[in-house]
Amino acid sequence: MRFLFALAIRIRHFFKRLQHDLRVWAYRRAGAQIGCNVRLHGSLDGTNPQLVRIGDNTVIGTGAHLIAHCPVRGALGVTVVTCDIPAGSIAAGNPARVLRPRDPEELARTAAQVARGEPIGAAEPPQTSG
Repeated sequence: MRFLFALAIRIRHFFKRLQHDLRVWAYRRAGAQIGCNVRLHGSLDGTNPQLVRIGDNTVIGTGAHLIAHCPVRGALGVTVVTCDIPAGSIAAGNPARVLRPRDPEELARTAAQVARGEPIGAAEPPQTSG
């Protein structure tokens, strides 16, 4: 029974990832400049997607909306982006403003989670000694 539950979770995660990848692909086809390792859960400017630029290793949270001519290279919460977000920073609010920079350990942990296909912010597995 546990095997079937684990299999169902993996299948669900696969289809969610596929849906995400198709959405990123569609925005790229429309002209948006989207970097590598981008987690896009928000939306882009539907009128002028070719004017949106998203840098590498960026996380766009649910509810975030990117407007044209606003390069983003950080992590976003629920917000409307109207200005440049510096690399390695976290922004939120309406309109978006930088809350704090991300520390290098947090960036490395996020990059590892993206590489493994895990949700961003998931708890790290406990380290076993011995």
